[in-house]
Amino acid sequence: MTLISLKNLDVTIGKKQILKNIDLEVEKGSVTVFIGPSGSGKTTLLRTINLLQKPSQGILRISNTEVDTSKLSKNAIREIRQYSTMIFQSFNLFKNFTVLENVYRPLILNGKYSKSEAKEIALQALKDVGLEKFASQYPATLSGGQQQRVAIARAVAFHPEVILFDEPTSSLDPEMVESVLQVIVNLAKKNITMILVTHEMEFARKIADKAVFIENGEILTQGDAKILLSNEGSHDRVCSFVNSLYRGTPESAEL
Repeated sequence: MTLISLKNLDVTIGKKQILKNIDLEVEKGSVTVFIGPSGSGKTTLLRTINLLQKPSQGILRISNTEVDTSKLSKNAIREIRQYSTMIFQSFNLFKNFTVLENVYRPLILNGKYSKSEAKEIALQALKDVGLEKFASQYPATLSGGQQQRVAIARAVAFHPEVILFDEPTSSLDPEMVESVLQVIVNLAKKNITMILVTHEMEFARKIADKAVFIENGEILTQGDAKILLSNEGSHDRVCSFVNSLYRGTPESAEL
């Protein structure tokens, strides 16, 4: 079942066209990765899915809600955003709130839950990411990897249709990366729909159902992740890019 559909989507910022002619479908319960060189438009494409970046034209559909992005109203934006949550490179936690408060307070503001219900949901979400014993601590006392896992717990607590990840490990020290990636793996096992921008190529190959290669603002190719992200994949440009990542050449750098 197709959960997300983008048709003929363009993004122009100022006089510069960032994305052009984007056609993409994401299946419910699948994991999709966006890959490509720096400045290719991966993060911009991710942000268009919940309209943090407004397209200049194109049709966007999530679940049963479809909008013409050239004629967006505030209600349409609000309706699209209800389906997703986003994990950023920075953790975006409230420093003066405890870990538990960071997870449950947004649920109350959302208006769907009472305080007691929100706390119960938040505690379960923290348990799912292995951080329930840190519930009363403040973000500053946690490692970067733990803070990112709190951010993931906060996203999961909303029970969104899709979780969007923008380079979730790029700001972490290498030894912290594995714990965050493992949380994402566990979410994938629960058939939670996820879209990730990542440079963790081996991880992407193992976890993703679909890979989308973006270059110069266009989707160059897309397909089965395990085939496309193999360093012996069928597409020459993607194969060259993947091999450069394995070699650690400058092309692997991401913005």
